[in-house]
Amino acid sequence: MRVYAYGIRNCVGMATIRRLANCGVRLNERDALGDDLVPDYITHVQEGGYYGWPWWYMGGHQDPRIRASILN
Repeated sequence: MRVYAYGIRNCVGMATIRRLANCGVRLNERDALGDDLVPDYITHVQEGGYYGWPWWYMGGHQDPRIRASILN
């Protein structure tokens, strides 16, 4: 067994398309970051990719709670 990708939070569904060597997942995004944040989304997972958890969410958005906890 080996790790395919890192930082994927709460994957609630996964599909692979073997002939395309693709992996897609449905993720639940983190809670308590405001009403404008999409609660879940679908993304393509690349081998060796890093998807942010626990420091980042939905791309390059830093979780402000992590930053605040480091500074305190």
